[in-house]
Amino acid sequence: MKKHKNKNPLNRRILRELVGDWKKYIVVSLFLILTIGFVSGMYIANGSMMSAAEQGSTKYKLEHGHFELEKKADAEFLKEISAGQKADVKSYYLKKAKDELDEKFEKEFRNEFSKKFDAEFAGKFDASFAQQIRNSLLAQGMNDKAASKALPAVLKQAKESGRKI
Repeated sequence: MKKHKNKNPLNRRILRELVGDWKKYIVVSLFLILTIGFVSGMYIANGSMMSAAEQGSTKYKLEHGHFELEKKADAEFLKEISAGQKADVKSYYLKKAKDELDEKFEKEFRNEFSKKFDAEFAGKFDASFAQQIRNSLLAQGMNDKAASKALPAVLKQAKESGRKI
């Protein structure tokens, strides 16, 4: 007697499931394939772009070596240039631009700020200074009327003595 092998009933069910919903499984598999393709493509592109950037930073820094000087260079200066001690062009132009900007900013700042500050400060200072001198005169024993009468002369004298210092 032959033994009958038992077949797994899931095999027929899986096959029936695949045949019945084949559209859904194709969409899912296409989505997975495309996603994996895009991610691996970006990964490869990132690596190649990083290596190209590194190579470009060293490969394309070469210069033809032509430059002009304002006056004739001596032997020591030429030796320093060939050693790389005097050839920092980037810092030269950065310093030049910074100096020009500082000069321009300082002029504009002084023009704008000094006009506004001088007018504002003079008004506030004069009022505050006059009140302090008036309080000082009152503290010295002058009455209110005498202090008010002497105040302009005392202010004038204080301002003149302040300018001498």
